[in-house]
Formats: sequence, structure tokens, C-alpha cells
Amino acid sequence: MIALVTTHEARGHDKDLGILSRALDACGAKWEIVDWDDQTIDWSQFDIAVLRSTWDYYERLGEFLVWARGVGARTRLFNPLDIVQWNVDKRYLIDLAQASIDVMPTTFVSRARDLDALDLSRDVIIKPAVSAGSNNTARYVGDAAAARAHIERIMRTSGVALVQPYQSTIDTLGETGLVYLAGSFSHAFGKAAIFGVNDPRHNGLYMEENITARVATAAERALGDRVCRCYKIDLASIRCMRASTW
Repeated sequence: MIALVTTHEARGHDKDLGILSRALDACGAKWEIVDWDDQTIDWSQFDIAVLRSTWDYYERLGEFLVWARGVGARTRLFNPLDIVQWNVDKRYLIDLAQASIDVMPTTFVSRARDLDALDLSRDVIIKPAVSAGSNNTARYVGDAAAARAHIERIMRTSGVALVQPYQSTIDTLGETGLVYLAGSFSHAFGKAAIFGVNDPRHNGLYMEENITARVATAAERALGDRVCRCYKIDLASIRCMRASTW
């Protein structure tokens, strides 16, 4: 039995769940869609639990990580707890940079003196270190006062803010996502730009995004492979479902 893990508010919004459940039916697998915070669930009844759309985790991070640890002790959690813990905080970018992986130039701000040293007159993206669905994320173009106020709000509520230069190439090329299963490349997808100058804030349970099929370039594949090789988690040791079951 497979647990497809979501949250109550996401029901009806995770379009991939229908695709996944039909694929599981086709290969004869039993499955159930369950809410991560449903305290009536006996997680030991499942052979694996797959994190699908637990989109409110960032609002209840401590509770979510306690839950993930408990579920990981009762069944096989995908992704495993170590990966989840590492990935929920965007300060993983520091680890990647230290491993000589090219990442977006990022300044992490948690103290007033760090904020005072920033040049916020540029075109910048500001977001919390822990967030999802582009919540509390905004783009500021030459509005240093508003950008500073946003960072101060994040520091008061979340503790750590990220400041990144906006990459204008995203407006035309979008982003490329690479999917790896058990450390092996599976497929790529394209994602269109989210932040336009006149539409700078996006808050809600999730983002409606323009996702398309994409063929990864050789350079993108090489970068993805390097990230997997330097990952602190031993990805090769993680057993994943066959791609045909997704």
C-alpha cells in the first residue's frame, strides 16, 4: 500500500495526483491519498509514504519535521528525512556553493547590520529561507525602501531572508528543472517566469505555474550530475519506485 501524502487544503489542486494514481492503478499498486497531519492515520500500514503536496509545511515546519521523523520510523518515507531536513531551508545554497556548484548569487540576511550593508536599489528578489508557493516572496525594481521593509518583516517573523539579483533571462527562457530518481537523471521540465514587474507578490497555498516538457541541455545535465555527486545524502542508496509507476 502506498500513501500519497498531501494536506487537506491541497485536495483537488494537486493535478499530478490524478496522473500518479492512474499510473499506479495501471500497474496494480494499491494507494491512498492521506493528509500528513491526520492523527488518525496508522502510517505503519503503508509500505511507503510519498510526499506529494504537503504545501503548508513551511507554516508549521517544526511540527512537519517531527511528523516526518515519526513516519520515517514506521514506513519508508520518500524523500527520506535527511533530504527533507536539508531541503526545506534554502540555506542549502551555502552548501552547494561551498562544493563549487554555481548557484544564484544569494545574500542571507538575519541581522540589522547585514541589512544595512545591502544595495537594494537594484532589481532584486526577496524571500524567506523557509517558504513554499512563492509565499512572502517579492520582486523590487529600484524601490530600496520597500525592499528593506520586506526584509525586516521576514526577519521579524521567519528569522532569515534571502536577497538575490533578478535574472532577466528567466523572462524569456524560463527555468529548467531536472528530476533525478535514486541519483539517476529521469527527465526535465520547463517553468515559465513568475515575477513580472507589475505582479510582484504571490501568496497562497500554491502557485499556478506554467509547466512544460523540456529537453535538458548538455550543460544543464552536467550541472545536475555535479549537484547529485556533491549532495550530502547518499542518493545512490535511496531506492525509488520505477519511473513507469509514476
